[in-house]
Amino acid sequence: MTTTQDTAATAAGPVKAATASKKAATAPKGVPTPKRAAAKPRAAGTKPRFAVVEHALKCQTSEGEVSLDLRIPLDSFEKLAGLEGMSERESLPFIRKEIMPADVRDPIMGLRDGAESMELILKWIEAVGERFDASMGELGGSSAS
Repeated sequence: MTTTQDTAATAAGPVKAATASKKAATAPKGVPTPKRAAAKPRAAGTKPRFAVVEHALKCQTSEGEVSLDLRIPLDSFEKLAGLEGMSERESLPFIRKEIMPADVRDPIMGLRDGAESMELILKWIEAVGERFDASMGELGGSSAS
């Protein structure tokens, strides 16, 4: 026998019908049971602050994502040796002016937060160095026997 409460709950929707009726032990097929309906959704994963994807360093900043190309010309690679012995205070302008291409430098310099810009410069040069070391390792490891 159907009660007025069951009819009203069914008209309100299948989920409410399943939770409103205490007589039914299980919900109809395709409708979540009250226990599952009450489950909390999982929090979406957050993006890492810095990630290398192919030839780019993806940076999550306070102003959104910035993608910095890690490919630089050979003459800029050769200038990397000039960083040895430099303090961080000396190296940042050197990296910006002598090593970074304009398409990498401009988005960094356009950020409002200077501390965040400095962090991006350091992460970028670190990623470029790792990429350079990896390519040098390939050259050193491929000797003819």
